[in-house]
Amino acid sequence: MESQLPPAPPDPTPVAKKKLPRWALVAILIAGGVVLAVGGCGFFLAQMNSSQGETQAMIGGVAFVAGLVMLAVGGLTALVFGAQWLFKKRDGN
Repeated sequence: MESQLPPAPPDPTPVAKKKLPRWALVAILIAGGVVLAVGGCGFFLAQMNSSQGETQAMIGGVAFVAGLVMLAVGGLTALVFGAQWLFKKRDGN
Protein backbone atom coordinates (compact mmCIF):
# COMPACT_ATOMS: atom_id res chain seq x y z
CA MET A 1 0.00 0.00 0.00
CA GLU A 2 1.22 3.38 -0.89
CA SER A 3 0.63 6.21 1.52
CA GLN A 4 -0.58 9.35 -0.09
CA LEU A 5 1.28 12.53 0.71
CA PRO A 6 -0.73 15.69 1.24
CA PRO A 7 -0.65 18.09 -1.69
CA ALA A 8 2.12 20.66 -1.68
CA PRO A 9 1.05 24.11 -0.51
CA PRO A 10 0.66 26.67 -3.28
CA ASP A 11 3.53 29.02 -3.93
CA PRO A 12 3.20 32.20 -1.92
CA THR A 13 2.45 35.24 -3.96
CA PRO A 14 5.51 37.39 -4.55
CA VAL A 15 5.56 40.53 -2.46
CA ALA A 16 6.89 43.65 -4.10
CA LYS A 17 9.70 45.27 -2.17
CA LYS A 18 9.04 48.81 -1.10
CA LYS A 19 11.61 51.27 -2.29
CA LEU A 20 12.76 53.93 0.11
CA PRO A 21 11.69 57.44 -0.84
CA ARG A 22 14.36 59.75 -2.15
CA TRP A 23 14.41 61.90 0.97
CA ALA A 24 15.10 58.83 3.12
CA LEU A 25 18.06 57.81 0.97
CA VAL A 26 19.50 61.32 1.16
CA ALA A 27 18.94 61.46 4.92
CA ILE A 28 20.71 58.11 5.38
CA LEU A 29 23.68 59.28 3.29
CA ILE A 30 24.01 62.58 5.11
CA ALA A 31 23.49 61.19 8.63
CA GLY A 32 25.74 58.20 7.98
CA GLY A 33 28.43 60.47 6.54
CA VAL A 34 28.36 62.73 9.57
CA VAL A 35 28.53 59.79 12.00
CA LEU A 36 31.36 58.12 10.08
CA ALA A 37 33.33 61.36 9.74
CA VAL A 38 33.01 62.26 13.42
CA GLY A 39 33.82 58.73 14.55
CA GLY A 40 36.79 58.44 12.21
CA CYS A 41 38.11 61.82 13.30
CA GLY A 42 37.79 60.89 16.96
CA PHE A 43 39.48 57.55 16.40
CA PHE A 44 42.28 59.23 14.45
CA LEU A 45 42.86 61.86 17.12
CA ALA A 46 42.74 59.30 19.95
CA GLN A 47 45.50 57.27 18.30
CA MET A 48 47.72 60.25 17.46
CA ASN A 49 49.26 60.36 20.95
CA SER A 50 49.94 56.62 20.99
CA SER A 51 53.27 55.44 19.61
CA GLN A 52 51.82 52.05 18.64
CA GLY A 53 48.65 53.24 16.96
CA GLU A 54 49.89 54.09 13.46
CA THR A 55 47.68 51.50 11.75
CA GLN A 56 44.68 52.40 13.87
CA ALA A 57 45.22 56.09 13.19
CA MET A 58 45.34 55.33 9.48
CA ILE A 59 42.04 53.42 9.72
CA GLY A 60 40.50 56.39 11.54
CA GLY A 61 41.76 58.73 8.82
CA VAL A 62 40.29 56.55 6.09
CA ALA A 63 36.96 56.40 7.94
CA PHE A 64 37.00 60.21 8.24
CA VAL A 65 37.59 60.64 4.51
CA ALA A 66 34.91 58.05 3.68
CA GLY A 67 32.47 59.95 5.90
CA LEU A 68 33.26 63.20 4.13
CA VAL A 69 32.69 61.54 0.76
CA MET A 70 29.34 60.14 1.94
CA LEU A 71 28.37 63.58 3.22
CA ALA A 72 29.32 65.19 -0.10
CA VAL A 73 27.43 62.58 -2.14
CA GLY A 74 24.36 62.99 0.07
CA GLY A 75 24.50 66.77 -0.23
CA LEU A 76 24.90 66.69 -4.02
CA THR A 77 22.10 64.16 -4.31
CA ALA A 78 19.86 66.41 -2.22
CA LEU A 79 20.67 69.33 -4.52
CA VAL A 80 19.89 67.29 -7.63
CA PHE A 81 16.61 65.97 -6.22
CA GLY A 82 15.68 69.47 -5.07
CA ALA A 83 16.40 70.91 -8.52
CA GLN A 84 14.34 68.17 -10.14
CA TRP A 85 11.46 68.93 -7.82
CA LEU A 86 11.65 72.67 -8.51
CA PHE A 87 11.92 72.42 -12.27
CA LYS A 88 9.71 69.47 -13.05
CA LYS A 89 7.05 70.15 -15.60
CA ARG A 90 3.56 70.39 -14.26
CA ASP A 91 0.67 68.82 -16.12
CA GLY A 92 -1.17 72.11 -16.55
CA ASN A 93 1.73 73.95 -18.24
